[in-house]
Amino acid sequence: MMGLEPFWLAMVGLGAMFALIALHVPIGVAMGITGVAGVAAFVGLDPAMSLFAIEASSAIANENLAIIAIFLLMGSFANAAGLSGDIYRLAYAFLGHRPGGLAAATIGGCAGFGAICGSSVATTATMARIAMPEMTKRAYSPELAAGSIASGGTLGILIPPSVLMVLYGVLTEQFVIALFAAALLPGLVAVLFYILTIEIYVRLKPAAGPPGPKLTWPERWAIVAGSWRAVLLAVAVSGGIYSGVFTVTEAASVGATLALVFALTRLTWKAFTDCLLETAGNTCLIFVILIGARIFSYFISLSQAPDQVVGWIREAGLAPVVVIFLLIRLILIALVLPQWLGWA
Repeated sequence: MMGLEPFWLAMVGLGAMFALIALHVPIGVAMGITGVAGVAAFVGLDPAMSLFAIEASSAIANENLAIIAIFLLMGSFANAAGLSGDIYRLAYAFLGHRPGGLAAATIGGCAGFGAICGSSVATTATMARIAMPEMTKRAYSPELAAGSIASGGTLGILIPPSVLMVLYGVLTEQFVIALFAAALLPGLVAVLFYILTIEIYVRLKPAAGPPGPKLTWPERWAIVAGSWRAVLLAVAVSGGIYSGVFTVTEAASVGATLALVFALTRLTWKAFTDCLLETAGNTCLIFVILIGARIFSYFISLSQAPDQVVGWIREAGLAPVVVIFLLIRLILIALVLPQWLGWA
């Protein structure tokens, strides 16, 4: 390893990281192991091992990362309070009577729950429990049902507030509020295009998403009135951030407190501890990824590989968009290839 040029050492480390991920090693652990091994090749084992302690203490001491835990806690309390069901019923009241309406309502429910959760995994898991039985009961095709839940779940990390955007803002030292503001319009556009795609799909395959009964306007307004908790929580968090009344940390704290208040009527001691354990587990998982990413980025910086790649791109006269597209294709191939070969 020591005989390799720094650039090729970085490429070996990158390949080793993807190999570990393909072997189902957690992403944060894979980045941490390859990062430490690469740094050890440059500066020695002892300084490289010290990165575990340095990066871990730095992440724990970072006050901005507390936002992640608070938003996750807010999502857990909101789910325990049944707000996800309120949001789904609200979306269904206005969309359920159309062909593919339950699938479209699932997209709307995912967007709404993402606005009070911030986690794509939590949004997908929650909507799968709520929407899948309803679509199955109404003879929706499994492809449309699963596809709407899976695609709608991605809105959890796009519709602000988003845990991933907080993490990205901390890593890149960007203002989280600016990231939230920048993601709002793309999130709404994604919702519209998902619903439009469902509309086209059910026109081509009408049996895939039969329409449900149309509710009267008094029934709809009754559902709107019954969903006031979810609406209030979303408005308090997002409205407080964009109006400048709250900082992001304050908005997360207000949201978590409101969600806890809403959940008190149905929150047993076991459910309360489950919310805390779920939040702690997800927070630790994110911190492991963050620590591993910082160690790996330190290794890549030592190799100066990014500077060399940028130089080659400039010499070749390639457009950045083309390079990004090719890199995404290579990453997807690297992740999917083990499944094709039967290794995973």
